[in-house]
Amino acid sequence: MLAGMCVGTVARAAPCVPSVHGVNLPAAWQRVSDALAQELAARTDVERCAGVTIHATPAGASVVVAVGDRRARRAVVEPADLRATVLALLLVPELPPAVAPTSAPDPAPTSAPDPAPASMAPTPIVDAAADSLAARVVHAESRPTSRPRSRFDLAVTMGLVWTDQTAHLAPGASVRWTSGGWLAGLEGRLDVGGAILHEAVAVPQAGQTTAPSAYELRSRAVGAEMGRQLTLGPAIVAATLGPRVIEFVQTSMLETTSRTVVQLGGQLRVGRATHRFGWFVAIDASFELGGPTIAMADAPALPTWCAGLALGAELRAWP
Repeated sequence: MLAGMCVGTVARAAPCVPSVHGVNLPAAWQRVSDALAQELAARTDVERCAGVTIHATPAGASVVVAVGDRRARRAVVEPADLRATVLALLLVPELPPAVAPTSAPDPAPTSAPDPAPASMAPTPIVDAAADSLAARVVHAESRPTSRPRSRFDLAVTMGLVWTDQTAHLAPGASVRWTSGGWLAGLEGRLDVGGAILHEAVAVPQAGQTTAPSAYELRSRAVGAEMGRQLTLGPAIVAATLGPRVIEFVQTSMLETTSRTVVQLGGQLRVGRATHRFGWFVAIDASFELGGPTIAMADAPALPTWCAGLALGAELRAWP
């Protein structure tokens, strides 16, 4: 429960202590929240009758600071920014000291004083600290949120890849650097198992048809990517583009050949926006800029394109 009304009069019924309440906070945010609560309780230059509520959000945390009937809401991206955000709203500026009287007060009147004219009416007491907080609240709501910091994420995937019109099981891994809406990274994928033996077209010789030869096609790919990401509610959508180096390996009963090509590929990833760990689905495709190439005399041309569909898990590695 947030702290009660902060009264701007000369005396209070009981001293107030700032309260800090976290809602479903990850461990890193909870540690900072606990340290902030201890600091606010010990400080004398902050609004004492204030309540701070911190809610976990997909992009970080939402901070609500309340003093009386005034409230300010801020979005914080990193736990390290929480303390500065709250103190910016709760610090009370030092007021100039009151001017001491230069002469002794007049003796008590022996008779009732004359009524004071309208121009001499008493000036109402102004709570300068409360007015200062209200001004800071308006200013805080108009300021941009904290600038997102850079982060590195590690991901592993398991899915299917098409290199010759047949789906092959293919695990993969990637590392990504993101800063704001920009991202860059490296990815790799290995076609293992599940390959199907294909038959080449039989060639008639001397009035007979030879037995069709069979071959197996596998691939290994490593690529770089750059792109943009966008947060849509609880989801993050990222689109990237970059080159991929792909090694095709063809194996028949008589020989094994390999060829390395460079393709231009793109990927679309949709995942859940979480602070530390999340799942995502990715689809990608790449195309070779050149034409088809025969790797073995009795096998079809190597594919000039690849496509993949994968389910992955991503873990925030740093910070």
